[in-house]
Amino acid sequence: SNKENFLIDEEYYKEVDENGKEKIKSRKKDEIKRNFRLNYKDDLYDEGLDNIFSKEAINKWLFEDTKDITLKSVYEKLVSLFKKYIYLDDERKYSLLACYRIAGFFMPIWRARARLFLYAEMGSAKSRLTQIMHNTGFNSIALGDWTLAYLQRLIESTRGETHIDDFETLDDDKKNATTRLVKTGFMKGFKAGKISDGKNRKPETYDLFNTTTLNNTEGLDFISTDRCITIRIPKISKKEYDKEP
Repeated sequence: SNKENFLIDEEYYKEVDENGKEKIKSRKKDEIKRNFRLNYKDDLYDEGLDNIFSKEAINKWLFEDTKDITLKSVYEKLVSLFKKYIYLDDERKYSLLACYRIAGFFMPIWRARARLFLYAEMGSAKSRLTQIMHNTGFNSIALGDWTLAYLQRLIESTRGETHIDDFETLDDDKKNATTRLVKTGFMKGFKAGKISDGKNRKPETYDLFNTTTLNNTEGLDFISTDRCITIRIPKISKKEYDKEP
């Protein structure tokens, strides 16, 4: 890297990047990132994940003028967004979704993190809500074709969110992997383990503690349900909700 850093005082320093552009950075915010072990995705993930919260967006929020961005303003925008695209029969559910969404950006402070389970009939916009949760998530990925090994490495390396659509249509391997993610990854410190492949077989463990959303039309088993916050989405035929975000 050709970056150069120049100390301004104990609180701030100046960084000059490879293009000669100068930025003032806060030493305190760097310390917060280290203390809370926030793993912002690198350029690979900017290229590889379809996610509106890119590394650039997160850095802007951290290091530039964000006086207008408060938790209250984000909460209100999220509530407005959910109301625009999803019909829920209880106003409190919009608040719950907004709080759940915001909490995903503060994973290091939680001891447990319930999964969000969206339970609804076909045509009730559960896939749309899952997509909104993905689009506004931290290091988020909407899973289509994947393996448990990929899932384990993704979460451990990026603390990324996982959003799984139409759980009942998955094959048995993916269903089992998703159930493991729900049951094991809901609490900090729980690990998923396996024996490695190859000649030198040895135990491997992975931390699956992250934010996860899943949906289906059939419900979940009792233990999985116990690990989830369940939002029941009523089916409604109103044109104002028949649009994609």
